[in-house]
Amino acid sequence: MNFMRARVVDMFHAYTENLVPPEGGTLVAATYGAGDSPAAYTITAFFSIETIDCRTSGLEFAARGRTLAARFEAGESGPRLEIEEAPFSGPRALLVQRPCGRDFAFLFPRASEAPSPLRLFLEKTFIAESRLAPSAAEAAAERILTRLARLEEGNL
Repeated sequence: MNFMRARVVDMFHAYTENLVPPEGGTLVAATYGAGDSPAAYTITAFFSIETIDCRTSGLEFAARGRTLAARFEAGESGPRLEIEEAPFSGPRALLVQRPCGRDFAFLFPRASEAPSPLRLFLEKTFIAESRLAPSAAEAAAERILTRLARLEEGNL
């Protein structure tokens, strides 16, 4: 199975099948809180993977990259997207929690290499899971892809 042909793969399946590209990619994970909507989305652009170790709690990466923590806050005119950015590098710098319940962790090619599958996934997920209107979901996905493109430019 070729990673680029697959376009999107469950992160843990990608690990067990040795499909995680060593040059990096984009990881999209969500954890659900007590409600029906995800508590937070984590979008990680990672580069130059040194090692990946499987632990009981999840996968630990030694890599360079940046993580965008995205969540929707209630606002007067509807949900408002908040994005925080955090760099990481060095051994054991990134832990991908093993999904449970409705949580998920999917691996995509770099956003600059294949933006359409990532854009579509984010839009559909924001509409279905975060209950955004289609226009708001499109705008939120575009904001995230724009930030990812800037992150990738600085790390390629």
